[in-house]
Amino acid sequence: MAHRNSATPFFDFAVSTGSISLPVVADDWIVVAAGWFTADGFGATPISDGVNTYSLPNGADWTNPRTVGSGRQACWVAKATTTTTLTITVTLAAANTLCIVGSCFSGRDGTQAVEAAKSNYQVGVATSTDAITTATWTGTTGADIWGFAIDNNLAANINSGTGFTTRGGGTDHFEAESQDNVASGTRAATFTSSGAGQDVGTFGVSFKVAAGGVAISVPVGILQFASIALLGVAAMTNDARIVFRKA
Repeated sequence: MAHRNSATPFFDFAVSTGSISLPVVADDWIVVAAGWFTADGFGATPISDGVNTYSLPNGADWTNPRTVGSGRQACWVAKATTTTTLTITVTLAAANTLCIVGSCFSGRDGTQAVEAAKSNYQVGVATSTDAITTATWTGTTGADIWGFAIDNNLAANINSGTGFTTRGGGTDHFEAESQDNVASGTRAATFTSSGAGQDVGTFGVSFKVAAGGVAISVPVGILQFASIALLGVAAMTNDARIVFRKA
């Protein structure tokens, strides 16, 4: 299992609060990020959906809110306790230009899914592919990566990095992205800027597979043969469930 849903991003000017709508299933892992462009902090309740408890990702190399030049960023995770459509609200201490993004992931470790949470702030980035990057980490097989980047100058569009799928933004000077079922090894969330010389802050969060689970990549030809063979298995028992993921 992997990325399930992403919210339509919130982006507005001169607001102190904003909300996104995110459909989740019980036990999904939720990740939300926000960015604004002054030194203002949070309001009395920084983030809430009325159901779940949000926290700094496990092992994060930042604290919320994080200073990025003259602006601020924050990123939280939560485990969904019920199947519903959440209204997730972020509240600041004063009116700002505010963006909020969020996604949820299924089939992740039920106890503590976050295996890494890294950030970065780059001044004067180039437009070369994947020039924008979080700090790196060593990831496990089958993990899902979620990333967020925002241009602190509100001057360039930010596009998803190589191998990543856009999960919101792109044309509003910020981007959310994900990459499912990655190989083990050194990983990072990467992005590409449409304009040179911008100052960009990033987050990257990696979610490991559920304990006892394994992600299997199967060539299409074998998958087709296995699908036919498993019909016999299904006829013999209702107690086994075998899931193949297309390579």
